Amino acid sequence: MFSMRVLTPPGLADSVLSALADLEGVSNVLASGVTRDGRMQAITADVTGYSVDETFTRLNEAGIDPSSVRLLRVSPVSTPLVA
Repeated sequence: MFSMRVLTPPGLADSVLSALADLEGVSNVLASGVTRDGRMQAITADVTGYSVDETFTRLNEAGIDPSSVRLLRVSPVSTPLVA
C-alpha cells in the first residue's frame, strides 16, 4: 500500500478528484486545505501497488506533473494498539 500526496493548483483539484474517484485500488481520497500563499492544494489517497501505474496515467491526463506527486510505501499495524 502507498500513501500518495498530490500538490495541485486549486483550479485543478476537481479534475484530480474526478480522476481518482472510480479508480480501483484507490481509497480514502481526501482534499485538504490550500497552502498559506493560496497557490497549491493537497490531495491525499491510499493506493495499492497494482494501481500505481493507472493512477499516474489518470493524474497525467488531468494535467498533473509527476514531480507534484509523492508516494510513500506504508504497512498496516499488525498488532492491535492498546490504550
